[in-house]
Amino acid sequence: MASTTHQPVNPADIFGGQAPLVVSGFNPQHAETRATITITGSGLLDVTHVRFQGGIDATFTFAGDQELIVTVPDGAQTGPITVSTATQQVTTKDVFFVDPPKPEDLAVNPTAAKPGDQITITGRHLATVTVVTFQASNGSFDASPMAQMPKSLKVIVPSSAGPGPAPIVVKNPAGMGRIGGFRIKHH
Repeated sequence: MASTTHQPVNPADIFGGQAPLVVSGFNPQHAETRATITITGSGLLDVTHVRFQGGIDATFTFAGDQELIVTVPDGAQTGPITVSTATQQVTTKDVFFVDPPKPEDLAVNPTAAKPGDQITITGRHLATVTVVTFQASNGSFDASPMAQMPKSLKVIVPSSAGPGPAPIVVKNPAGMGRIGGFRIKHH
């Protein structure tokens, strides 16, 4: 009986000349769009695509064979992340959570109003606003937003807010935005 020797198999031979793609995780576990996250693993130098839930490809840079620095793309949705090479594809077991963006690019119309008047706030990411705070001369007063849309909302100037300059703070679960230049008129 003839004896045979077994040669170890080179993993690169199995995967078309590429090292096996392994994704061990990502950090942080959540972020808003346009933020950067780090994907860790091995075989990452051969990566050609990083795709977020919703079919949106991300831009990324290599930080060695074991790390990718990835920008969360606009339109990304909460879900697993898929990392691909020319011959392999790995989808993360863990879910990446896309945080809603904080309110930004804010403006108010009119720029002066009496207590009880309705004003309109415009900007971006306003559909999830939970509270609007008027920082009046006699204290801070919260008001509930009405008629919310992604780019506008309406709110009533609180009846107890005193006259004078009153910066407005607009809050949603991701953070807050501030509007200066608003003034509360005398009754």
